[in-house]
Amino acid sequence: MILVDNIVFMKENFPLIWDAYRVSEDKQEVALAEMTPSKVEGFPALSIKRDERSFYLHSRYDPRREARTIIDNFDGSDYEHVIFYGAGLGYHIEEFLNRYPHLTFSIYEPIPEVFAAYLSHFELKNLPQRRLHEIVVETSPADAPAFLQRTVAQIQKKILLLDLPSYRNIFSEQHSAFLEHFKEIVSNRRTTLATNLAFEKRWII
Repeated sequence: MILVDNIVFMKENFPLIWDAYRVSEDKQEVALAEMTPSKVEGFPALSIKRDERSFYLHSRYDPRREARTIIDNFDGSDYEHVIFYGAGLGYHIEEFLNRYPHLTFSIYEPIPEVFAAYLSHFELKNLPQRRLHEIVVETSPADAPAFLQRTVAQIQKKILLLDLPSYRNIFSEQHSAFLEHFKEIVSNRRTTLATNLAFEKRWII
């Protein structure tokens, strides 16, 4: 069950996103995402059921240690903003933000059922509020490009895309589509910046 404080948080901070999510609830597969105990008490794993098989978004043994290993593969030192693609239960998000306290961040969750599990497990008020830009859950194919357009337009700085590795296999089509949108939008921004710079040089001449 989604924590009441998280419902209040989303209503107050991201009302349009929350309203769209609530409309989509009737279409969700209730049994798609399931929290299961890990070997570390108090830190559950999350499994996805497909074709009578279970695929884990997190380690069934120690999700926190796995999160540290994932974050070891990313370096946020040279970036100003990070987009977390795939919230899972938030272990990697918490680890990364603790390591890089200068970064602002956005969270994009493509699977509403996973978003419900995240809101049932983690209290959003514990996120560093001053650094939080946006939380989005995908309820329409148009959500990803719209979110990326907003973020790239508003954050005029270096942006890191950090995906939860399990999403690459479990939700491969959505992951690939999001990555292509990101590449295209960033490429377009660079082209625009280069064009503006060229015009500015001509104006100076």
